[in-house]
Amino acid sequence: MGKYRIKTVAQLTGIRKVTLQAWERRYNVLTPKRNASGYRLYSEADVQKLLALKQLIDNGHAISEAIKLLQANTCPPQINDLQQVGSSLLQALISFDRPTALDIIASLQLLPNRVLIHELYFPLLMDLDTGISAGKFSIVQEHFTSGFVRDQLVSMFLTCNKIHSENKVVAACLPEELHDIGLLALAIELTEKHYQVIFLGARVPLNDLILCCQQQQPTIICLSYSSTDSFDVVEYLSTLRNSIPLSIPIYIGGNKKLDIDIAGIHQTSPLQREL
Repeated sequence: MGKYRIKTVAQLTGIRKVTLQAWERRYNVLTPKRNASGYRLYSEADVQKLLALKQLIDNGHAISEAIKLLQANTCPPQINDLQQVGSSLLQALISFDRPTALDIIASLQLLPNRVLIHELYFPLLMDLDTGISAGKFSIVQEHFTSGFVRDQLVSMFLTCNKIHSENKVVAACLPEELHDIGLLALAIELTEKHYQVIFLGARVPLNDLILCCQQQQPTIICLSYSSTDSFDVVEYLSTLRNSIPLSIPIYIGGNKKLDIDIAGIHQTSPLQREL
């Protein structure tokens, strides 16, 4: 039995209620169950299918074409196959072949976002980093490839982050942090858990972060970093903690453990596992 009413599905997918009903009627896209009162009830699989359909439409396909593409990919690659898919995707990206990379991504539309993030994109970025360290790839190849991955995550986030919720999360990188892909992945997972994420991205000044949190009064604050070598993180976190009610927990995650002991600040790596 499904668990979402059509109004919630419309919020989760960004597809209007009347459009959903029209697609069901004209194209038999979904056949939701109905409860005792006659209301449509949609499953998590239905929501994922609609998100994949919307992504194809956003990429320029007509609704009829998008449905055919989904039907042709009713058996997406298994997780064990994603290693080979990732190798092919990385090869296309370091060759600056965006059309081929997009074709590869199109074949994966039915896979859940979490699987794509953790089984495809993160391993790809690790292989990219290894190649950079070994001198196999250039900086421009790294910029192009990581930019492509970030584009895909932004698309996921914009598709998911459409629900209004009392549970707000402010997500930000430390002021010296240039990379926000990890934080963006976390934001996607939080939206799928029905948090409303206020994503501030990279290099967020402390005063601006404090003002945002004081205005929005989030349920949680999530911070991300990759390096704090040239930054007084203890002073930063102390100032933030003293400016925000203690009832709002602050989570901070990065690639190494910090030497901090401040009440109400939780250090975790990776950040997602704590939430």
